[in-house]
Amino acid sequence: MGEIMNKIKSFVLVVFLLVPVFGWSAGQPDLAVIKNTADQGDALAQAQVGAIYYLGKGVMQDPAIAARWLKKAADQGLVEAAVMMGALSDVGLGVPPSASDARAWYQKAVALGSEPAKGVLGYYTDVERAMKAMGIAKQYANLILRKK
Repeated sequence: MGEIMNKIKSFVLVVFLLVPVFGWSAGQPDLAVIKNTADQGDALAQAQVGAIYYLGKGVMQDPAIAARWLKKAADQGLVEAAVMMGALSDVGLGVPPSASDARAWYQKAVALGSEPAKGVLGYYTDVERAMKAMGIAKQYANLILRKK
């Protein structure tokens, strides 16, 4: 199982590093404005800063910075941030890999009403769950950036 997990991590890392190559589209969020709001404790703004760093939207991708901001938002109950923390914990992006932490984040997201997190928890192995999780992490990062 360790070899499979290493392959998944390598694949995710390659994808993670290639995303900035595709550039930044019009309508880029103003990181300075969002970060100011995030610094004041706004959960959505905190998740948006995390999503910006996760996706590399106008900044170098940095999973550690992304995870710090997403955790703040998830701790305040923002469901999308909890799902993303589960995914990051599953594969060890920005946080140490931990199946138990991942399950805890997904369970929190389910308690907050996330159907995708419920689906991720339904997978039998950590590897299957991690593969599913990374599929929804990018989707949720983009969803966070569209929220107002």
